[in-house]
Amino acid sequence: MSFWYGSQKYIANSIENSGVVIIVLMSVMMIITSLGFISTPLIAISKAMVAACELLTVIDAPLPPSGSLQPDISSEDVIFDNVNFEYPSRPGVKVLDALNLRLKSGQNTALVGSSGSGKSTIVGLLERWYSLRDQHMLEQVVVAKTPGDSQATASEALDEQPDAPVKPTLSGSITIAGNNLEDLDLKWWRAQIGIVQQEPFLFNDTIFGNVANGLVGTKWEDEPEAQKLELVREACHEAYAHDFIDRLPDGYNTKVGDGGVKLSGGQKQRIAIARSIVKKPRIIIFDEATSAVDAKSEKIIQLALDRIASSRTTITIAHRLSTIRKADHIVVLKQGQVLEQGTHESLIENTSSAYSALIQAQSLHTTAAGTLEPDTSFLKADAATEKAGGHSIQTTTLDHLNTFEKNPVFESQSLFHSFKELLLNQRTHWLALLGIVLSAMAVAAATPIQAWLFAKVLGVFLLSGDDAKRRADFWGLMWLVLAAGS
Repeated sequence: MSFWYGSQKYIANSIENSGVVIIVLMSVMMIITSLGFISTPLIAISKAMVAACELLTVIDAPLPPSGSLQPDISSEDVIFDNVNFEYPSRPGVKVLDALNLRLKSGQNTALVGSSGSGKSTIVGLLERWYSLRDQHMLEQVVVAKTPGDSQATASEALDEQPDAPVKPTLSGSITIAGNNLEDLDLKWWRAQIGIVQQEPFLFNDTIFGNVANGLVGTKWEDEPEAQKLELVREACHEAYAHDFIDRLPDGYNTKVGDGGVKLSGGQKQRIAIARSIVKKPRIIIFDEATSAVDAKSEKIIQLALDRIASSRTTITIAHRLSTIRKADHIVVLKQGQVLEQGTHESLIENTSSAYSALIQAQSLHTTAAGTLEPDTSFLKADAATEKAGGHSIQTTTLDHLNTFEKNPVFESQSLFHSFKELLLNQRTHWLALLGIVLSAMAVAAATPIQAWLFAKVLGVFLLSGDDAKRRADFWGLMWLVLAAGS
């Protein structure tokens, strides 16, 4: 339209310079192109607004009551008494169902069971990430509908009001030394617990800085740097990490990189163990602490875990049952309830027990002495070398071998043959595919056609009289056809 109107004005001598028409035409093209790009940031802004609403909802949630008690919990058991729990985000789905459990002081209690049996929920309740008294229900973010989205009447709009949120079922109690966990000082209680998880996270800081982070919230938080270093060294000795740290060029001042990328998996896990015990916790939790490392690192980490567990109340969560055979007490969970419990020897005596079934499912066999060992008959290589300079570890693990044996190598096929197979398999959709191809070709041709039309319209301003008017009408119509086709 801008070209046609401008050309008509130029032919009628209302515009003396044709360059004005060209400027307007180029400006319109640039505006249209910019409007096409503006959709991307608008979509990003709308997504950011929804995400910000969810984030601010969490930030604005009221803080849970902290409590104020700091009792003497030495030699005291942790007792779960008839605990029923549902997550606030999933009301109606009972995760713990009348759970009764005693975590004995100074002993290693192992929690085993299938996924969803409630193992991690027990850890969350112990850490007081969730409460058994009252859970704050976070408001759901609802995207408002535009007036044109619905023609509902006022009565229908009232009927569509969201129902009141269903509150999760919460009952029972968790006590230690006769005190409910909810009544304990939250900061003090969490300082009594150390946790080592499956995937340790390290900050882009020195080894000393990462381990010293475990002192935050404890009585040693504001101690001088020299005393903190002594605590860090002591914790690293106990976690079997001091030897490899001492071989590093910068020792405890070595930067570990983002997420600990400069260390191997076993080294990162040992640093995480040192960080969890540097505050000298009364209770320590191992949540799949050895499941993500190689065989050699697992043995070293297991030695560190055994040393740490000897003097503390320990809770071990493991799917790899060979790592819990030395536990003082094993609890088998199923659907939030204690299915069976006892020592390793007492549980495997009953061949029909759930614990025995879990052992058989993991292809483990019992030796004559009654200990549990993995069946490694298919293990062809298990070598690990650790270099002090490069800190690199080369290993051949069971997972890699299993993946190689279970995934056969297929013969590669040419691109033409694969495309032919695709067309044959989709023969019923050939008409739709043809339409898609033609549409894609038309859209792709829009830009070069636009450039060609622009070159043609420049020639119109070199003509005069009826010939110029006729050519201007024709090329203006072609611009309209291009706009409709695009």
